[in-house]
Amino acid sequence: MQIIRTLHTVENIAELLFRRRASNLPPTALVEVFARLVWTMDDNGTEIFHTLRQWIESGDVERARIALTFDEGFLYGTLNKTVEAFNRLCLRFPELRAACDKNLAAWDQQHRTS
Repeated sequence: MQIIRTLHTVENIAELLFRRRASNLPPTALVEVFARLVWTMDDNGTEIFHTLRQWIESGDVERARIALTFDEGFLYGTLNKTVEAFNRLCLRFPELRAACDKNLAAWDQQHRTS
């Protein structure tokens, strides 16, 4: 039960930061706050990752754009899950294809076998 309450709190914090951000704030600035939370909290980013995955699937292009800017880890555990989520996202928002491709290239670079 405590995990659910904490998760809900992190989602609320992320939503508050999103709604109250300065109008000219670039996605990278908000992502820096989320990255700091990953390293500050005792769950190694689990709750932030969950929230950002929800943002990718939310149907809101600005939330998705911010989530795609996050580079402190890969939001989905496997390449297949990542590709599936990004394909769904790009059907809704083709303008995010470049950001999705950048994330996939980072995955390939990180997981490339020698």
